Amino acid sequence: MREYKILESIEIHSSLEKVFAFLADVEKRIKLSSVWEVISVKNITGSMGQGAQFHIKLKSDKTLVEQTIEFIEFVKNKKIVTKSLTGDKFQITLTLEGVSRGTILTHEEIFESPEEISEERIKKLSEELKLWLISIKRYLELENSISGKLKKFFIDKVLLEMTPSHRRITLHIITLNIILFIMALALIIVLFIAIKYAS
Repeated sequence: MREYKILESIEIHSSLEKVFAFLADVEKRIKLSSVWEVISVKNITGSMGQGAQFHIKLKSDKTLVEQTIEFIEFVKNKKIVTKSLTGDKFQITLTLEGVSRGTILTHEEIFESPEEISEERIKKLSEELKLWLISIKRYLELENSISGKLKKFFIDKVLLEMTPSHRRITLHIITLNIILFIMALALIIVLFIAIKYAS
């Protein structure tokens, strides 16, 4: 078995308490990934904190993954360490550090593979992790404004209930509609000005 590690950090303009509470929510955290579709997340032990175990079913493209994970370390507002008990062997350490503008979240992932993984593949995994952390940052920072809270409500009730591919399609459609609206508005303004000067 070969061991590999990826590590990324990001600053989030949100309190330690809010970031930690979000990270402890296994299902919601995974749902913000652009790679994994959550089929189910079940708390086996019925408890939270160190020793809590979860059975997770995920899908990426056509690959179905089932794993049982355990919180082997759970220090409130500081650290969560998760280890796989079944399936592919991995350990994820989420560390929080309070700073003047919020929280620095560091994600360290150590995993094993029976085969050698290319540098290109490791780089891709790091990029996917960066995007995941950016999604978490943007989601948590929505709490900082009234309009953001409305967007967060929409994300919670609609977008996070979709598969990653459906989310991407929906966001593309929304973006396209916004662009078309802006173009139509600009055209109306131009026509209004042209008519006004013509008269």
